[in-house]
Amino acid sequence: MTMVSPFRLFESDLNYFKIATNQEIGAELREFFCEPKNEYLWKLNTQRQDTTKELRHTEAIHLRYIKNLPTHFNTLQSNQLMDVGTSSAMSIPIFYKSFKWFQTALENTGAKNIEFGRIFVSRLASLSKIDLHIDEGKYFSYYDRFHFTITAAAENSFFIKKEDCILEEDSLFWVDNHVPHWLENKSTQPRINFILDVRLS
Repeated sequence: MTMVSPFRLFESDLNYFKIATNQEIGAELREFFCEPKNEYLWKLNTQRQDTTKELRHTEAIHLRYIKNLPTHFNTLQSNQLMDVGTSSAMSIPIFYKSFKWFQTALENTGAKNIEFGRIFVSRLASLSKIDLHIDEGKYFSYYDRFHFTITAAAENSFFIKKEDCILEEDSLFWVDNHVPHWLENKSTQPRINFILDVRLS
């Protein structure tokens, strides 16, 4: 049985909306990603960008991920899988601190139950795009998607159902990824953001 998110039921006329803001977390994440010693984290798992054309200009650090994902599966195929595990990256202090704040912010929406799916940090190369697509499949019929933008927020256009949505820096947003959407990074620096898939009830 397909479960429909309370966000989609209640906010069906909106493409996105802000949940909360935390400038301290944002600043700490920017400082972390400026450190050359942390660059290796982007190279640990490249399956997402290697197997899905729309994501070819992106890199990701996976904190929670689909377990036992076949190496040849692309994103559309992986969206049929539901078994999620936690990676060692979650124990990095700033990532764990961010996760706990995200959890608190979502609890403050009034949700009684919070179930986390995949959580990852995404980096979109400067002057590049994520192509038009819809996130669909068994996985996304269950989870909603949330974004926390860390860098290059002002010079990014997130087009959701033809609306140019600016996701402000240091803020957690719900976004409707179940409709056509694409993103353009017009900045000369990469766009880095946390992406969380969450089921609230």
